[in-house]
Amino acid sequence: QSRPNQGIFFAGQIQEFQSLGTWNLCYVALDQPHEATIIPVLLNPASIPIEGDRIAVAGNIVAEPKSNLQGFTVDLPQVVVATLMSVGILLR
Repeated sequence: QSRPNQGIFFAGQIQEFQSLGTWNLCYVALDQPHEATIIPVLLNPASIPIEGDRIAVAGNIVAEPKSNLQGFTVDLPQVVVATLMSVGILLR
């Protein structure tokens, strides 16, 4: 089934963080007790979260980011480009 738009909202825990020059890439693990879902997220270069931080993200899914985002060099099938985020939130 196709999506009506590429918007997405989710929350989880930062598992890994990489500075990529014009981008900051983090991998967010969603809170699911039976499976591990990890989502790659591009953050504003001014945003430098810490591994283990809790984060809520609103953003857009970008397919083939290496081809579709200027300056992005990591080979991933898709990423979420965060348009709004909150780090350090308490989730239970």
